Amino acid sequence: MNDRAVKYRRTVNVAILAITILSVSVILGIGHESVPDIDPDLTVGRPSPERFVADRTTSEIPDVDKTESARRTAANSVPSPYNINQATSQGVVDAINAFYADLSDVAFLPLPAVLTTQVPDLVGMRIADAEAGAEASGLLLSIVGSVEPPE
Repeated sequence: MNDRAVKYRRTVNVAILAITILSVSVILGIGHESVPDIDPDLTVGRPSPERFVADRTTSEIPDVDKTESARRTAANSVPSPYNINQATSQGVVDAINAFYADLSDVAFLPLPAVLTTQVPDLVGMRIADAEAGAEASGLLLSIVGSVEPPE
């Protein structure tokens, strides 16, 4: 930088800051709406003031008591979605109780005794001899596949 730029750097920075502040102030001043300060006294049931300038956020003033009364009336006007039939309800309860009574009757019975038998050794026998040996032991022989005899 040359000596002249270094010498006037602070002055240039202050001038830029002053111009920025002045520009922002002018822009905000031009964009501001001038609305007279009127202090309206708004009350439910009283007429509105003669001169009232509403801002853009004005909304309806709710009447809390009337709203709550309308809610209660609406809630009381809705028919019940349920029709309770005592005979049907008692029938369902009786059926459930009967199911559990039947279940308890068989749920706690002792287990049947396990039957055991001695399986005879049928390995290497012809099919007719193996069937005869199984029947003698009280078993039923079932042939699932066949095996070719060795040559």
